[in-house]
Amino acid sequence: MLAGFFSYDDARIAAAFKRDDIRGVYGPQFNVWVAEEVGAAYAELLRREFAAAVPRVAVGRDARQGSVDLLLAFCRGVERAGGKTWRLGLVSSEICYHAAGSRPDLDGAAMVTASHNPGEYNGVKMVKRQAVPLSGSELAALRDTVLARPKPDLPETLDLGEDFACTMLELAGLSGAIDLGLREPLRVYVEAGNGVGGVAFSPIATRLEASGQFQFDWGHREPNGGFPDGVPNPLLERYVKGMGRRVRSLGADLGVGFDGDADRAGFVDGNGTGITCSQVLALLAPELVAARQVADPVVMTNLCCSELLREVFPASSGVEVVSTPVGHAKIKELMRSAEYRQRVVFAGEHSGHYFYPEFHYVDSGILTTLHMLKVAARLKASGETLASQLDGWRRRYVWSGEINYLLPSPQAMVEALDDLAEVYAQAGERSGVRIESNGFWRVYQAQSGDVYSAATAQPQDVKFRFPSAGGEAGWWFVVRPSGNEPKLRLNVEGWGPDAEALMRAGRNRIARLLGRHGGSRTKD
Repeated sequence: MLAGFFSYDDARIAAAFKRDDIRGVYGPQFNVWVAEEVGAAYAELLRREFAAAVPRVAVGRDARQGSVDLLLAFCRGVERAGGKTWRLGLVSSEICYHAAGSRPDLDGAAMVTASHNPGEYNGVKMVKRQAVPLSGSELAALRDTVLARPKPDLPETLDLGEDFACTMLELAGLSGAIDLGLREPLRVYVEAGNGVGGVAFSPIATRLEASGQFQFDWGHREPNGGFPDGVPNPLLERYVKGMGRRVRSLGADLGVGFDGDADRAGFVDGNGTGITCSQVLALLAPELVAARQVADPVVMTNLCCSELLREVFPASSGVEVVSTPVGHAKIKELMRSAEYRQRVVFAGEHSGHYFYPEFHYVDSGILTTLHMLKVAARLKASGETLASQLDGWRRRYVWSGEINYLLPSPQAMVEALDDLAEVYAQAGERSGVRIESNGFWRVYQAQSGDVYSAATAQPQDVKFRFPSAGGEAGWWFVVRPSGNEPKLRLNVEGWGPDAEALMRAGRNRIARLLGRHGGSRTKD
């Protein structure tokens, strides 16, 4: 679908003009340019037939992908040709017919729809006064008029796919001759999720397969913006479980799943079990620190990342683990700051964004994937697996995943946050986020006597940590508001011998407290 989206190919466009209406694949056959030109030609047809100085048209739409943009483009075309349009909004086709049939002040009506066609299609039905349909000859005349119009001048193509592939492989140390000591290829399942991951990663996979060290199997490789198999999001349990099933059925060593724009990646091991973002950080950070050889190295993790990073980088390691606010823009700002620019080696957050100073201080799901391939290959060459490597961490650190609670109002959300802070004020270590004078968002550790107030905190994110006396066990939670609605995002982790029980107990206590403020758990 995407390959011809901007081609404006006459044969494809002509094929969308059917016997009774216009229907074609959204993009290659029926796009906003075609819709605007059809609208202009339709207005000219109405002017000729009814001697209408200003053809008057009502336009409705269905719920298909692109229908809003197509309606607006069609209206632009009508008005460019001197007509006047009214938007009917989201309606059935019969309402369009009713408009043209019942209102003497209208010369016609149009409905942006592809009726019962599959979801990737769109088009337009047009009628004249009294809901009279366009004849076959009139539709043919519209087609000929549209095809005769000069096509838009598109910007010159700049194809960086191959250059990007070479850059990623070089940064990951996988360019040139590759010998990872594997007796048989590392088998990898790649879930592209109908996003652009298939486009971006394919040249890389081709090069790696040519080395004889890797074999790739694909899922939903072809881009489709309607996401017919569900939204590709590595944080969604459904998405991760689907990857896991495919990995098990293929006998693959690793599963990779990209999000829609392929800047995030999620992973499952050879058993089909999800690898949390914090576990990815823990797998990759030591190797990246060793490779970079930076003085006083820094690894950044956000508020919601696991206590596991304290185990991987204890105080004696010489690596500073810096806690950051949630949000990829805030992490990128800190990485580029004078304080950290020369020292930061790696950064990541719980949502699957991983950041590299060598890649412009931004995030890359694909570079992370390549580093994970190297780790999985090294383990396989030594007779181990990712699952065996992760087994101990999974027992000692148990994360709830991100849980969303909808509150009845913004005020209820503020009251719930204040209640949480008051309940846990004396029991744990509190940290939060504040905007410093230099404009950076930073995590701070609350001091004795500091009082949290959700009404004045900017931002309102807050974390409480409850370690045991020796720090070998405990639990923590983070609550942070959504930026768009009265919703709180909750993350809880337990660590130590009873990690699962600690996490569940903490999660359930917080759920009861939020419930007293009218909070209800949502699915997203």
